[in-house]
Amino acid sequence: MITMDMNSLGWRPLFTSWLNLLPKILTDNHKNYLIELFERFIDPCISYLRKIDLNELSSTCNSNLVRSLMNILDCQFDLFNDLKSTEDIFPLIEAMFFFALVWSIGITCDSNSRIKFDFFLRK
Repeated sequence: MITMDMNSLGWRPLFTSWLNLLPKILTDNHKNYLIELFERFIDPCISYLRKIDLNELSSTCNSNLVRSLMNILDCQFDLFNDLKSTEDIFPLIEAMFFFALVWSIGITCDSNSRIKFDFFLRK
């Protein structure tokens, strides 16, 4: 057995295993869209949180932030269990992702830092 520090391992292995547990209604195209969203936004948002003058209320680990995002998405994806069609899922996935991003990564800051994070994310 080999043990590694969570920061050395990163968030991608957690994300990859999480993709395999998504509801069956999510097709490979939906999963690829989720991969695009995670790859496009997670690293820049975490880097902004860490390197810019933002004040976290308590210290966090990058992989735990992403795990929190995935937990929020899991709760929201329960809505898909009642869907019969998959054609309207893409806009829902995008909206759910940004909701989860704000409430997992952006929420860890104090009030002034949340305003900065909001501006960064909208930009």
